[in-house]
Amino acid sequence: QVSVRTFGDVVVPILPAIVAAGLFMGIRGAINNDTILGLFGTTSKAFAASDFYTYTVVLTDTAFAFFPALISWSAFRVFGGNPVIGSVLGLMLVNTALPNAWNVASGAAKPIMFFGLIPVVGYQNSVLPAFFIGLLGAKLEKWLHKKIPDVLDLLVVPFLTFLVMSVLGLFIIGPIFTSLENVIL
Repeated sequence: QVSVRTFGDVVVPILPAIVAAGLFMGIRGAINNDTILGLFGTTSKAFAASDFYTYTVVLTDTAFAFFPALISWSAFRVFGGNPVIGSVLGLMLVNTALPNAWNVASGAAKPIMFFGLIPVVGYQNSVLPAFFIGLLGAKLEKWLHKKIPDVLDLLVVPFLTFLVMSVLGLFIIGPIFTSLENVIL
């Protein structure tokens, strides 16, 4: 029960953004059909090529595209870490330098093979990797604050937190928990 409540404490603050983006996505989907668009003298193909459509994509897809950043931000906040560090670690999971997970799943891209063994992809829409990066990262950051002298704290704590959690996140936590998510789903 404690773990479910804790997970809820992480997820609940981001629900308004997800709900709003989902509602806008539903509105776009309802509008984006030839019958409705025909009333305005256009087609879904023309609508998809418009600047307004691009605006709706930005409005609806941002919260979902950067979902791991929202989860990691919230987890850092809940577990007593610096939420900005959590945001950056979550954004790392969906960095454009990584092959998009959906493209890898469809065969349009290949994962990066680190050390010839570990497949690394972006973690778009992944919840568990971002949650555990937030949990462990906040705990690590708090521990480092206790160990690092104040004069070095501002530079060393974020540096070490990013270093350790990026390695853990991309090479251990991400692959393990993404596989676990796939099994659960």
